Amino acid sequence: MGKVKNYLLETKKELNKVSWPDKDAVLSSSGVVVVVMVFLALLFFIEDNILRYVLMIQLFGFGG
Repeated sequence: MGKVKNYLLETKKELNKVSWPDKDAVLSSSGVVVVVMVFLALLFFIEDNILRYVLMIQLFGFGG
C-alpha cells in the first residue's frame, strides 16, 4: 500500500511542475484541429467520389 501512495504523491508533484496551456491556447489549438479535420474530410469525400465515378466508367461503361 505504501508503494501506491508514494506513486500517487510523486505523480501529483510531477503534475504540479507541468506548464499547462491557458484557455485561449487550448481553444485556438482545438479550432485549428477542427478546421483541418473538416478540410481533410471534404478532400477525402471529393476524392472518393471522383475515383468512384472514374472506376464506374472504366469497369461498367457508365457513371452513377
